[in-house]
Amino acid sequence: MRKKLHFYGAALAAVCLAALVACGKKTPEKAVPETKTEAAAPVKPKPQPRPRPEVRDSEEGSLKVRISSSEQKETPPVVQEGDANVVVLSADDPGAKEKNTTLSRKEEETRKSLRTKRPENSLAEQLSPLNDGKVIRWSPRWVSGGTGGVRLPAWAMSRDFSVIVFVETLGEGEGPFSSRLVVYDTHTWTILLVHHLLKLDVRSAVFSKSQHLAVLCRGQEAFKTPDELLVIRLRDGLPVARVTVPDGERVYADSLDRFFVVRRKTSPQANKVIVLENLFPDKPVKQGEKEMESVNASPVVTFSEDGDRVFFAGDKALESFKSSDLRPLSSVPLPEKFVTRSALAVGPDAVILAPRPETRCDALRIQNGQVQPFGEPSGGVLASPVPSGGLFYAVMNRKGKVALTVLSTLQEKESFSPETLVPRTTGNPEALFAFPHAKCLAVLDAGGSFYLIYKDPTGKRFRKELLFSATRQ
Repeated sequence: MRKKLHFYGAALAAVCLAALVACGKKTPEKAVPETKTEAAAPVKPKPQPRPRPEVRDSEEGSLKVRISSSEQKETPPVVQEGDANVVVLSADDPGAKEKNTTLSRKEEETRKSLRTKRPENSLAEQLSPLNDGKVIRWSPRWVSGGTGGVRLPAWAMSRDFSVIVFVETLGEGEGPFSSRLVVYDTHTWTILLVHHLLKLDVRSAVFSKSQHLAVLCRGQEAFKTPDELLVIRLRDGLPVARVTVPDGERVYADSLDRFFVVRRKTSPQANKVIVLENLFPDKPVKQGEKEMESVNASPVVTFSEDGDRVFFAGDKALESFKSSDLRPLSSVPLPEKFVTRSALAVGPDAVILAPRPETRCDALRIQNGQVQPFGEPSGGVLASPVPSGGLFYAVMNRKGKVALTVLSTLQEKESFSPETLVPRTTGNPEALFAFPHAKCLAVLDAGGSFYLIYKDPTGKRFRKELLFSATRQ
């Protein structure tokens, strides 16, 4: 009996020992060095809410919108975007504070008066929550190739004067290109948001009455994209409508939300203007397209203040059309060598035409069929105060002088040369923006600087506040 117990006990001990050995054969895990803690599983942070979750952020405050025309099986070309000239900071970041030069108390108060409260239903107020608590800074990139310069092919101001959109071309050399939209608030003079339109080469932009931004894009062989017009919703940068427009060069919009697309001068149909109607999806009427013929190749388009007339101007004549049915009304021949760069309808029956600067021609007032030159060789840029009060701004070619001119007499009421004002900038004005809510004129010049022109507290001298200038890399 004792021998049996001894046998069973030995057997049981052997079984236990075998089990322990089997458990001990488990393969040991590799230790993670302290210097490579990134290999550990990260703890996912709680996602932050975004205004539009369907849009992917490329960086805070800057949305990259992919609008692809077709799926490409091969590796697509890459656009060099140059994001270095866009900076997004939190409001409490020390670098977010403005670094202004020392100003007198009166000067500081004057500049503060140029900042106004956004109207409740303005476009700027609608867009302001998208990047609340952030400070976005941008300046156009200076490209050193060729003669050098900034690539700002287009800009547009909203119908309520609360927003200016600047378009910057992205990409190197001959392309391919993308475009950046920078949305500026004209009440606070800060940047509301930045959109990147990938693979889109925007050449012209205009706001519709419904506060959408229409952009005309040049087709790119690298991406197999056509010339097309896109109507963009600014809150997310996505298109609500798009239309192919072969050879499209510039786009204009009237008070009826019609888009007038002018073709390139090299196009075989350069004398024909496309009119697009009812592009918005909420319109009960079907989208329509008409075509108008002009004696001018690739004409400039403007509209009368009352919306009753459409005007075409180019190298041949100033043409007038009835807005309601687009029928021709009149045609006034232009002087020899005159080629229109910009046009401005002032009052009920007057149109101001500014020529291309290289023509060395004076600007013209055309009223009741009479053509009257004025000033000196023109810089090709016009603008109107809001309200106009029978006045208009005209840029002269020499030193980029800006003259506030009386419509009835064509005499200067006052003038200034932006380059001579401190801080110094170089380049004639390329665009002027006037507003009903701020006693200043905003100027974008050919050197890539954007600044405000206003009068000092005495009302006798002009002052300049520089908002941004080109970044040289």
